Amino acid sequence: MSKKFYKYLLGTIGKALPRSGLPLGSIGKKFRQFCAKRIVQQMGIPGNIEKGAVLHETNIIGNKTAIGINCILTEGVVLGSHVMMGPECLIYTRNHKFDKEAKKYIGYTDVRPVIIEDFVWLGARVIILPGVTIGKGSTIGAGAVVTKSVPPYSLVAGNPARVIKSLLD
Repeated sequence: MSKKFYKYLLGTIGKALPRSGLPLGSIGKKFRQFCAKRIVQQMGIPGNIEKGAVLHETNIIGNKTAIGINCILTEGVVLGSHVMMGPECLIYTRNHKFDKEAKKYIGYTDVRPVIIEDFVWLGARVIILPGVTIGKGSTIGAGAVVTKSVPPYSLVAGNPARVIKSLLD
C-alpha cells in the first residue's frame, strides 16, 4: 500500500484513538507506530507517536523518539534517537518565496533540512525554522521560536530563541 494511504490512516484513525497515557492508549500507540514506520523514509526502534502527529515521507526518525500530540514535521526533518517532543511542535523546512519582479509571494523556497540530534527535548509549542540544527542533549523551552542552530547541551528559550546557558556548566 502507498505512503499516502498510511498518512490518511494516521490522520484519521490514529488521531481518533486515545493518546498513550489513557485507557486503551497502548492500542493507539501501536497503531500510530505501525503507520509511521510505513510513512517515513527511515525509522529506528519505534518510540511514541502521539495522536494528531503529521509526518512526511522524507522524515528520518531515530530510536525511541517521541513525537507529541499535534506535532507537524514537514519534509526533510531528521530526528535523532531519544528525542522528546511536547505537544504542538512545528518543524518547518521551507518558506514562501518572494518574487521581487511580481512583488508578491509565488511558490516556495528550496527545502533546508532541520536536524535534531540525539537526546534533545523540545517543550510544548516549539517552532523550528528551516535550516536549523539542534545540538545533542539540548533543551528547547516551551514556546521558543528557533531561527538559528543551537550548540550541543544548550538550554534555549524565547522568541527569537537564544541560548540561556550550557547544560554542562
